[in-house]
Amino acid sequence: MKTRPSLDQPQKTTLLDAVAHGGNPQDRAASLRFQVIDTGVGITPEQLETIFQPFEQVGDTQRRAAGTGLGLTITKQLVELMGGKLQVTSQLGYGSTFWFDVTFPVVEKYQPQQQQKLGHIVGYIGSRRKVLIAEDKAANRAVLQNMLEPLGFEVVMAENGQQEIELAQQLQPDLILTDLVMPVKTGFEAVAELRNLPQMQDIPIIAVSASVLDTDLEKSKLVGCQGFLSKPVDEQQLLKLLGEYLQLEWIYEQNSQQTIAPARIEQPLVIPPPAEMEVLYELAMLGSMKKICQRATYLQELDTKYIPFAKKLKDLAEGFQEKKILALVEKYLEINNS
Repeated sequence: MKTRPSLDQPQKTTLLDAVAHGGNPQDRAASLRFQVIDTGVGITPEQLETIFQPFEQVGDTQRRAAGTGLGLTITKQLVELMGGKLQVTSQLGYGSTFWFDVTFPVVEKYQPQQQQKLGHIVGYIGSRRKVLIAEDKAANRAVLQNMLEPLGFEVVMAENGQQEIELAQQLQPDLILTDLVMPVKTGFEAVAELRNLPQMQDIPIIAVSASVLDTDLEKSKLVGCQGFLSKPVDEQQLLKLLGEYLQLEWIYEQNSQQTIAPARIEQPLVIPPPAEMEVLYELAMLGSMKKICQRATYLQELDTKYIPFAKKLKDLAEGFQEKKILALVEKYLEINNS
């Protein structure tokens, strides 16, 4: 006798079926069915009427998972973009089945497009730029911080819309990245207030939001945001917007065919400016050897006189000598500050 899995421990099974049809290879297509079977608590017929609507979470409130209630709405829209239709059947107390069918052309031989790849960005030319990040979740602030600080940006962070207004007036950042949904004051409210201040008229503001609603995008533009980034943030898209609004000239990591003459042992170490040493110190404290190597490449590009120092830094980073890197940076920071 078979028993159903415990309803307290929902289980999901993903199934994929394919049926190919058509004669000529050029006309052949494959219909794929994607199906998820959930042995959870199930959904009532009344709740099935609204489950795909935005911000809907059905079922007992004590059993609902955290979230915004947008997951099924987004999934439904994506499926429809592919020409399919998301469907569901459910039995209360036994679970639900979600599925959709989509048809794709059959490709006999895959030939990836040859794309021209730019080198990895390791910094920018010019004075250090200050970016204010307004975001109430610490994890999201850390993601943006780790993207920007290794490239030489000075990062200041606010945890709500009110702090965003105060720090923006106090520090006059070069650019603001703001979440839209925050406590105390929302991003919408903060941007609207900032745009009413004469000194904030020309500062670029980019909205960073998990919302996929066109109304939020339009509203962010109306209150004064020039750009919009969806979460999770794509680093390349972020840097593209920063380059556009701050008029940056990026510095790219050299490829394997470009080499810099190794520094001779007797060459003296020319130490970069204090601002650059501060960036290296932060990276050393984070223990990011990859970012330190990238920063060393940036210093080599910045001025040839820093090549010996950058070479020493790279050698230590490639050997994962965290303590030696920290000691080296601290030594010259103390000299610069004395």
